[in-house]
Amino acid sequence: IRKWINLAKFWSYYIYVLIRKPKKKEPEINENDALEILENIYPHHNNIYVEKVIRQTDRNCDVSIIIPVYNSCNNLRQCLDSVIGQVTSYSYEIVCVNDGSTDSSYEILQEYSQKTNNFVLINQNNLGASEARNAGLKVARGRYIFFIDSDDFLFSDTINLLLDNAIKSNADITQGTIAKCTQTSQIYHIEKSKSCIIDNKLEFYDKSYGTCWGKLYKKELWDEIDFFKNFAFEDSIISCLVYLKCKKMCFIGTPTYAFRSSQNSLFKRQIDSPQRIDIIWIIELCMTYYSALNLPKDSAYYQVYLYQLSFAIYSIIYRYNNLILEASFVYARKLYFKLHVPENIEFCGKNKKLLAHISESFKTNDYNKWLVYSKLLLLSQ
Repeated sequence: IRKWINLAKFWSYYIYVLIRKPKKKEPEINENDALEILENIYPHHNNIYVEKVIRQTDRNCDVSIIIPVYNSCNNLRQCLDSVIGQVTSYSYEIVCVNDGSTDSSYEILQEYSQKTNNFVLINQNNLGASEARNAGLKVARGRYIFFIDSDDFLFSDTINLLLDNAIKSNADITQGTIAKCTQTSQIYHIEKSKSCIIDNKLEFYDKSYGTCWGKLYKKELWDEIDFFKNFAFEDSIISCLVYLKCKKMCFIGTPTYAFRSSQNSLFKRQIDSPQRIDIIWIIELCMTYYSALNLPKDSAYYQVYLYQLSFAIYSIIYRYNNLILEASFVYARKLYFKLHVPENIEFCGKNKKLLAHISESFKTNDYNKWLVYSKLLLLSQ
C-alpha cells in the first residue's frame, strides 16, 4: 500500500511540475555564507581520512560476521543465538566489538565467548559504530565479510544461502531481502524482490538498500576502505565507495535478515539533531577518498554522486528551514563542480531524467529546479 501511495504522490507532483513549470530562482547567499550557516549548525570535520587501512592477510574461514555492540542487552542474546545457530557447512567466525557499553552487554558477550569456539571478543571505549566496525574489520579472517547490528537477527539458513549464491555467481556482494520486526520480534513486513544477478553498477545501486548490514561482501572490497570516524550517516560509504568498487551483485528473493524497527533508531536520532549536516560533509569526504583510491570515474560514478548531492542531502535537510536548505544547495553545487561532470555524459537508469535535471540545476544555479527534482527523487523511492 505504501508503495502505491508513494507512486501516486510522485506522479501527482510530477504532473504539477510539468504544468506549473517553476521559475528559476538563484540562491541569495554565496558559498562563504553557506559554509558559515552549515558550520553554525554542525562544524565541518577538518580531519582528512588518511590513516592506512590495516587488514589480516590470512583467510582461515569462509566468512567473518562482525557485530558492533553498544547497550544492546535487551536484544543481544537473540542476535547472538541467531548467528551461532546458523545451519551451514561453511566455516565462520563471530567478531563482536563491545563499544563501551554501560549496561550488561559486555557481560553477555563474555558469557558467549566462553562457550563458543569461533567467537572473537574486542572490548574498547565508546568510539561509535564506525570505529567498532573498523575494529572488527581489522581482525577479520574470513574470505567474506558480513555485518549485523546487535538489535537484529538472522534466519537459520542465512549464511548458507548467501555463500551458496556468492560462490556460484562469483558476486562481489550478495544479499537477500529484509524482514522488518517489532521490538518483540514479531515480523510484520517482508520485502519482495526477484532473484537476479546484476553487473551494472547503476542497476544494483537502484535496487539495493544503502546500509552496510545484511550483505555478504568479498573481503577485497574492504581492503582499502574503513568507516570514517566520528561521522553520522557512516553507511554513506556503501553507496559512495563500496558499490562503485563492485562489479557484480547477486540478489536473492528470500528473506535473510530481520531488522528491528525502532522510533529511537540511530538514523532517526541523527536526522533530528544538528549532526544531520554531516550528510554533506561525508559526501565531500567520500569524493576526496574516492579520488585518492584512483578508482575509475565512469558514468556510474558521476550519477551516483549526483544522486547523493540531491536525494541524500534533500531527504535529510528538507524538513528544516529554508535558509538551511538553500545553504545546502549552494554547498552541494560547489561539490558538483569538483566532480567535473562531462558535458557529453549520457544519463541512464531509472532516474536518468531526474538526474539530468539535477545536473542542469547546478550548472544554471537554479535553486528551485534542485528543490523540485530532489523532491521527485525522494518520492520515487
